[in-house]
Amino acid sequence: DQAVFVTVVSFYANHPGSVWNEVARQDLATSPLGNVAAISCHNCYSGASDSILSATAANTQINTALGNDADMIEIDVVAIADVLYAAHTDASSSPGSRPLFTDLLGNQTLKNSDVLLLIEIKESTGPMGPMDEDAFATLLLDTLDGHRDYAKNGRPLYVRGFSSAIDYLAAIRVALDDGRYPMIANYIRLGVIFSDSMTDLPDAYANINTYVVDNGFDAVEFEYTSSNLLGLIHYAHDQDLMAGVWTAPKSFGEVFIAAQSGAVETSRSRHIEEIRVAFEESVAQHVVSDVPVGLFTCVTGVSGSG
Repeated sequence: DQAVFVTVVSFYANHPGSVWNEVARQDLATSPLGNVAAISCHNCYSGASDSILSATAANTQINTALGNDADMIEIDVVAIADVLYAAHTDASSSPGSRPLFTDLLGNQTLKNSDVLLLIEIKESTGPMGPMDEDAFATLLLDTLDGHRDYAKNGRPLYVRGFSSAIDYLAAIRVALDDGRYPMIANYIRLGVIFSDSMTDLPDAYANINTYVVDNGFDAVEFEYTSSNLLGLIHYAHDQDLMAGVWTAPKSFGEVFIAAQSGAVETSRSRHIEEIRVAFEESVAQHVVSDVPVGLFTCVTGVSGSG
């Protein structure tokens, strides 16, 4: 006999008309016009200049971000000798002092919160060679299946990677679709991170189709310095994709968010939906919630107008 499991995605209606409507968390960063632009803590497990922290120090930093009202916690993941570690770069021979991914998933403060988890795949080639895509997908999904608090109704989990990680993302897509992970499959969202070079026109739109749409993924992230950012976001939404940006820097990052008010406060179906930040999350929250709404007045024909 074979058991059959069915999971149901319920819409919470906390954020009507947006991709966040499936999310139970109510306090996502929201602009004056009601557009949600969730704030993600960039490399939330690492120290200055992505220095390696112990598991204890990494969890302390994650808890600080939770206290600063981060909506999402980003953790980079690599496989070293068939074990997942939180690391910004893959290791050549040994994990060193990198924290175990499961040590961070075991953080009770994070686990018991309603904050969303964002995993970035950093598996890469190196002296040890990359892990097989299917084996990596199995290792990651087995781990997440053992920590279902992070991928459940009202708390979807996001997995992303640059174009170099496409094969890993595709293997995860296959594993989620073939019935091996019925308890979490409906709650994992896959996406591709675009470097600035991938957003050059006219190739940018074809890249979105090739790397994201054709693979059945759910989201795309653009570098915050990308030209034609608003046009890229609009095109992504036309393909029914979630659109985010990475990474507003520590220095003057809040200025970038304010300067992109047009991309935050454009129509409700065509705005930035997630912003990774490298500065205090509460500051980013305030900038989004206080972002100025432009008022344009036509003065044509008025005496003295210029």
